[in-house]
Amino acid sequence: MATNTRKLAALLGSSGANIADAGTINTAGITADAIDNTKIADNAVNADSIAANAVGTSEVADNVLTATDLAANSVGESELSVDYTAQSVPHIIPGVLQPAIGGKLLNGANHSGAYGTAQTQSGGDGHKYYYTDIKGSKPIKDPRIGAHFGSQRHKFRSIQLLEQEQMGQGTIQYRLKDWLLSRQRFWGTPIPFIHCDDCGVVPVPAEDLPVELPLDVVFTEGQSGNPLASHAGFVNTTCPVCGIPAKRETDTMDTFYDSSWYFLRFTDAMNSDAPFDKINADYWMDGGVDLYIGGIEHAVMHLLYARFFTKALRDAGLNDVSEPFSRLVCQGMVNAPTPYCASCNVELHVDLKNTPCPTCGDALTFRSAKMSKSLGNTVSPELMIEKFGADTVRLFILFGANPEAGMDWSDSAIESNYRQMRAIHTALVQGIQNDAAIGSMDAWLLARARKSYADWNDQMSNIGLREGVMISHFEMVSDWQWAQRRGGVSRQAAQAYLRTWIPMLYPATPHLAEEMWQILGETTMLAKTTIEIDLVTDENDSITLAQEEYLRRVIDRARSVRELAQRHTDGELSSLIIQTAQDWKNDLANRAIQMHQESFDFKQGGNKFLQTQPYFRDEETKGEVMQFWKMVVVGQKKRRGRIYTWGEQENNLIQSGFDEVAFLTANTGFISQALEIGTVEAYRAGDGEDVAGKARSSLPLEPGIAWR
Repeated sequence: MATNTRKLAALLGSSGANIADAGTINTAGITADAIDNTKIADNAVNADSIAANAVGTSEVADNVLTATDLAANSVGESELSVDYTAQSVPHIIPGVLQPAIGGKLLNGANHSGAYGTAQTQSGGDGHKYYYTDIKGSKPIKDPRIGAHFGSQRHKFRSIQLLEQEQMGQGTIQYRLKDWLLSRQRFWGTPIPFIHCDDCGVVPVPAEDLPVELPLDVVFTEGQSGNPLASHAGFVNTTCPVCGIPAKRETDTMDTFYDSSWYFLRFTDAMNSDAPFDKINADYWMDGGVDLYIGGIEHAVMHLLYARFFTKALRDAGLNDVSEPFSRLVCQGMVNAPTPYCASCNVELHVDLKNTPCPTCGDALTFRSAKMSKSLGNTVSPELMIEKFGADTVRLFILFGANPEAGMDWSDSAIESNYRQMRAIHTALVQGIQNDAAIGSMDAWLLARARKSYADWNDQMSNIGLREGVMISHFEMVSDWQWAQRRGGVSRQAAQAYLRTWIPMLYPATPHLAEEMWQILGETTMLAKTTIEIDLVTDENDSITLAQEEYLRRVIDRARSVRELAQRHTDGELSSLIIQTAQDWKNDLANRAIQMHQESFDFKQGGNKFLQTQPYFRDEETKGEVMQFWKMVVVGQKKRRGRIYTWGEQENNLIQSGFDEVAFLTANTGFISQALEIGTVEAYRAGDGEDVAGKARSSLPLEPGIAWR
């Protein structure tokens, strides 16, 4: 039962009413004395506001009393034998929450709200309560303050209350904390001040700036303090105001001071009269630095200081730049195995491997942890470079994970990358030495080069280094090897392929790329070469690539079907039968693609269109036609219709009138070789024997495959 009313008093009628099992009472407001001396049992009372003395001395047993705003003494002397809930504690006015609940709250009752949980406790002066969980804070005894964490309005009210009682004072805090600028170190920007006994601290005159560090400072082992302090030539000077002997400031600034504006200096690095010219800074810094890469600690320290400097210099009129960086990439950490004690939950030095935990004596296990000198789980790059070469180590790191992600060091993985580098070298040498006049795979290999280059460029431009390296160092090798297996390429195509491929190798493995570039006959180093961002594509690339991809899928499906067929055959499988889709299926698929591209509503008009087709009128094929149409435009079971899953290449191939039978027949020799089978037959379903009933299931670009 739910009762709704604007005024609860109208429902009760008079003081002393007994509302038992009345369900939920929802009201916009509870006026004074409305529930005075009233029993409300087994109900929930929900109100937007409860005025002073509204509940009075009522017994609210087995209820949940909910309100968004409580006035002083609104609950008065009432007994609450169950939980009291304020859904929005921040809306309770500071200083009135305790008297609002009153003195007869039963000990141990919980009072929970959006920003905290209050519990009652017995004391010498009656029942009191305190908040035990306010945004993760420790218990706060004074509810007038503790109840309002998280609400901006009540933060100010709480500050006002504290100031009135002279218990505190409000301040404004910024995330940019006080910066410990000076340090007792040699390396850093000298602080341009002079200490004079008569004049005090005096700034170095502008004409004497910048103050430069001396180059003849002596560093000794075990030296304490700043070495500058012991350099008489630097320390001893004269006061620029009164001319008496004085001492130069020997503290230097934190190096963050320089790195907080160095990017602005880069825009005008040869300027000897000013830090930078405003015109140059505004031109080069328009939109901010394109890419900022650093560890996660830079996001809260250097990045914060750099933004502060940029905005301060802007306000000073030195530039018009508001944000110094347009994109931030935080690099991940490299991890390596280290001894670990599960009982102590501690990582230990690698020297303790194969020994018990020095604290508890338990056997140690291993887990991955950030490389650090303290754990000794570092790997010497020099040893890896000496064994595998610098390019292999670079490839392993770049392919191991994208910059933002952490990665685990693996000796076996670097060995795998070394083998891949050898495969790349072999392919490059083959390409350079290729002198064939013609090649059957020229068009496909060059189409793949253009497609791969475009994908590689997109990935590298978006800092997808791992995906970029996958293309340049793995997929390009596989494409070259596939072209060789399929019949080879001409010298002209090989040279063109290498001139596209080798520059792609350069960012990750520059040494190999430079060497192969020179052997190819190029006289300008790649480091000094400007490569084209966009390669001119051929309009036939999509069809060329789709045909070869179709052949690969047919071979892969044939392998899968052979495994199943072999289980149900006692003898040796000797021939492969491929049945392509009938002409009417290709025609309907083509029409469906066109209609889908024109946003045709298949749900409304699909069946009407199908009924106009000649294949539908043939009673022998009518059922198969309906089933095929549904498969193409609707789907079946958990698979969507083919028009939604075919990609651009598949659509183009179907719409081009691709003759699957002719293509497969021309490549039966390669299919036979790839599958190590004696006979391969390809024909259109209905033109030959329907082996294993595969004719009906054949679809465009998905021929029926059977073994015998």
